Amino acid sequence: MMYGMVELINITPDCDKLIAYAARTCKNSFKNSTDEKDLLLVKNCIKAGHNHILQHAQASFQLTGSRVFSHQIVRHWTGCYCQQSQRNVKVNDYIIPPSMKNHKSEIKECFNQIESLIKKLRSEYNIPLEDVRYLLPNASKTIITTTMNFRTLRSFFNQRFHASAQWEIKTIACGMYYLLTQYSICFYDFKDKFDKAVELLNKKYNLKMITSNKKVWFEIS
Repeated sequence: MMYGMVELINITPDCDKLIAYAARTCKNSFKNSTDEKDLLLVKNCIKAGHNHILQHAQASFQLTGSRVFSHQIVRHWTGCYCQQSQRNVKVNDYIIPPSMKNHKSEIKECFNQIESLIKKLRSEYNIPLEDVRYLLPNASKTIITTTMNFRTLRSFFNQRFHASAQWEIKTIACGMYYLLTQYSICFYDFKDKFDKAVELLNKKYNLKMITSNKKVWFEIS
């Protein structure tokens, strides 16, 4: 089973150059711009807490996980979200936490019973899909497309890399962070928190991070 599937859909081109340009506007220091100086400027602005300049760049991701994770991520309200609708899309897959990996057969039996009841209500009593979805568990798999600016992403990582963050949204945060670092230095100071989060997921949940092109996910190793 794959956990915390993250795919990078789009990112602001030359995002670090754009952020540096925005920063230079404040003091009209465009003549000082070089690639090296621009990266240093961005880092210094972040260190000084001038996070408003980070709102000029953004990234879009497709995220796959449970309804538990989706309820958590939308609390980061400055992001933009479009989620797969249970009114229009039939749910037929579920996320089983690693802590329950030894009980998959009983859990799947429970899900099968729910699906059988939904099927009966739909076929025999003509109950609409939008109503039978009330029976679906939080484990139901869902897909979200989100767009966040870099300031929001830093806030997201600051909270979801924390030791107290739940394992699933932590896998999502790790995947988003890893992909962003291929394009920007704006998250350089989260490296230690990322490493600790990946280590915790591996030691506590036996989850290993897998990367492929613009996708990242976790699997039980």
